[in-house]
Amino acid sequence: MVSLVAMARMILLAVIFLVTGTMANAQEQPQPVGRIWVDVDRTNRLPFVQEMILLRLRGTYTRPVALVKTEQPALPGFRWMLIGTDEWSDAVENGPQVRGFEQVIAVFAQRSGNLVIPPFVQNLTYIDRGGARVMTVIQTEPVTIQVAPELTGANSWWLAARSITAKEEWSRDPDGIDIGQSVKMSITITGVGVTDDQLPPRPEIKVPGLIIVPAAPARKTEIGLGKPLKQMPKLKKPGPYRIVEGREGSISSVTYSWTIRPVSGAPAALPAIEIPWYNTDLNAMQRIIIPGRTVALKDTGPTLADMEQSLGIVERSGERGIVSIDRALIAIAFVTALIVTLLLCSEQFRAQIAKIALRWRAYRTGLRMKRAANVGDAVLVWQLQRQVGRHSRFAIENLESMVFGKQQADKASLTCIVKHLIDKKIVIH
Repeated sequence: MVSLVAMARMILLAVIFLVTGTMANAQEQPQPVGRIWVDVDRTNRLPFVQEMILLRLRGTYTRPVALVKTEQPALPGFRWMLIGTDEWSDAVENGPQVRGFEQVIAVFAQRSGNLVIPPFVQNLTYIDRGGARVMTVIQTEPVTIQVAPELTGANSWWLAARSITAKEEWSRDPDGIDIGQSVKMSITITGVGVTDDQLPPRPEIKVPGLIIVPAAPARKTEIGLGKPLKQMPKLKKPGPYRIVEGREGSISSVTYSWTIRPVSGAPAALPAIEIPWYNTDLNAMQRIIIPGRTVALKDTGPTLADMEQSLGIVERSGERGIVSIDRALIAIAFVTALIVTLLLCSEQFRAQIAKIALRWRAYRTGLRMKRAANVGDAVLVWQLQRQVGRHSRFAIENLESMVFGKQQADKASLTCIVKHLIDKKIVIH
């Protein structure tokens, strides 16, 4: 009996020592001054490839924070953009008041499957109870996001957005274009939850009877914070994107423009433009259709009299027939005088033209003879001198000796012979 009581006392003492030691160790272990984690805005379905997913990096801190440096990991399989700036707030967690932190990041999956968000790391400097600055490192747990594939085929443009709108504008009425004038057509596509390069490419428009010249597209991406801007403090360091009113996330637009000119009087029909897209709010495919338009010249235009008057061609009323007869008589008299002059001077005219032609031919042949002499071609000089009609017995004998005899043809001798041949007066037969 005594032994059982002693054993019970020993067991009780062991339990007391164990509990006391555990409490002491717990007091010696430093309590965490903060923690961070990643929340993912999820829906009742899997997100699609290229769909915007909002990540919210959040943290709470139990001690005053002097400095925070967040290291964002590489995000393989994602494109990303920062939405707004870091936001700090006061919160209550399990009783005591803590400091809260939030950073929003939009990511766009580039492929389907299970994609991992690696840990975010924060280098934290806080103030301990003794007023000293202490540095520590905290990080998030990795997060896995399952991404669904696109619903369209590889040859179709996939566009998943919260909303898509399209606006069409014309510089003037396309149904009534003046002759020689052009009209400008613009289509602006705006999307929420997408970047500007996710918006569809420029439609190809080719219509017979129209000259269509496309302009360079104008693209832009902005950031919506999901709250009125007047409630936001002025940003000291704005990011690469302009912040505007609108839903939280990216807000993008692209404007396509064409200059259109008719090349004939027949009306031409521009085809309708269709933009399919997936509505991530309604979880359904939708289409935007921009109706076709007819491009045509005006039905009525300036008359011939109006155009003559604009050009300064004005005739008095009642005198149009008289003026036309006078012009015809003057033209007939001029043609008759020209014919008579040619008949009277035909012999002399033809002889003079023949002399001029012969001199011109002799001049061109002389130039060819000089070029042949410069290269030492005696045979070509001999052939050309027969076409000139010039006579220099001494020069011709020397030339024939070079061509048919044993005299060697050199450039200097040929140049001298050609000079004697072409410096003679032209003999006209």
